[in-house]
Amino acid sequence: LVVLAFYLRIRRDMFAGILPSRAGKERASSFLKTISGFVWHLQKTKIISWFILLFALSAAFGAILGELEIYFSDIEILQLFLANSAGEGMLEQFITYLFAIMSIFTLFPVISIMISLRTEENANRTEHFYTRSVSRNRLFIVYFILANLAGVLMQFGTAFGTYVTSQNILDHPIS
Repeated sequence: LVVLAFYLRIRRDMFAGILPSRAGKERASSFLKTISGFVWHLQKTKIISWFILLFALSAAFGAILGELEIYFSDIEILQLFLANSAGEGMLEQFITYLFAIMSIFTLFPVISIMISLRTEENANRTEHFYTRSVSRNRLFIVYFILANLAGVLMQFGTAFGTYVTSQNILDHPIS
């Protein structure tokens, strides 16, 4: 195995991978030629993967809603914490706190998208935009709009994940 590793290391070019890069399309689509299309192309994997992660996480929490009292019956501090609101059941209070925490999680992809703009600038990968008639403000606005749209999408993903699983679990589904 070590001999194979050294052979592959000698065989490759400097700063190149072991497998060759695949050839892309000869011509870019008209959407990809726009700033928003290019930024979407750069960020879509991040947005899709965060959506799947947050959907799965909220679906996992939605799966325990039917047995919530069983899970939390042994935890006294949680019962005291959830017992402060009169007139609301444990389920409604738990969902409120769950969505508050999940809303914090939905900030991570938004912040990540905005940080990637700075990373692209530091690595000098935005020079192609700046050599054309594109201002830094316009590029920032495109990233900002995409980050906000991703935040709204993540909120819908968490709500939909909880809703779908709770429909199958609860006797009286969430309306």
